[in-house]
Amino acid sequence: MARSARDAKLESRTNRLKLKAGARHWKAVGRGLALVYRRTKEVFGTWSARLLQSDGKYALKAIGAADDYQDANGADIFDYFQAQDGARKLADTAKRHGGIITKAATVAEAAERYMAWYKDHRRAYGATDHSIRVHILPALGDKTVSGLTAALIRGWLEKLATRPARVRTSKLSKKQNYKDAAATQDQNAPAGLQPIESSTF
Repeated sequence: MARSARDAKLESRTNRLKLKAGARHWKAVGRGLALVYRRTKEVFGTWSARLLQSDGKYALKAIGAADDYQDANGADIFDYFQAQDGARKLADTAKRHGGIITKAATVAEAAERYMAWYKDHRRAYGATDHSIRVHILPALGDKTVSGLTAALIRGWLEKLATRPARVRTSKLSKKQNYKDAAATQDQNAPAGLQPIESSTF
């Protein structure tokens, strides 16, 4: 087993959270192989591997989320040393394929392939395609499939649930129309009447 590379800046979640969001931080963990840490704009960290391929080009492959806010589980949340192991496994996989690592597919690319299959095997193609383009691609289209985490999906679903419902909008209109937010029971009460608060006697 390869000896783990030490890095005080990246080993500690406390130190990682001090790093500037959006910037990539590199640590060489093997010949032509580096572990990459990046804090996203949503301020959660991700690990990736940067590998020098046999064609002389570098490839960046997602490993998973960093254990900045959740304990590492070695499956989709990794600490610094687990992420190193993940980078080396990706390098080993590349060696078995002639030194070329497959580029990580984005959600948009996966959706395109899925809809090509869907068109020949399922009904309601138009409605499904519309839902993907309206609800999924704007928020997740540029994310890599391997980089999706439970926290990211949860946040997307929560935002989706709080948006007002869309209504049919003219093709000539440049702005999407939405339904008004649902009124609460108190808002529907006649003027001058106040809701009765329960009391304990």
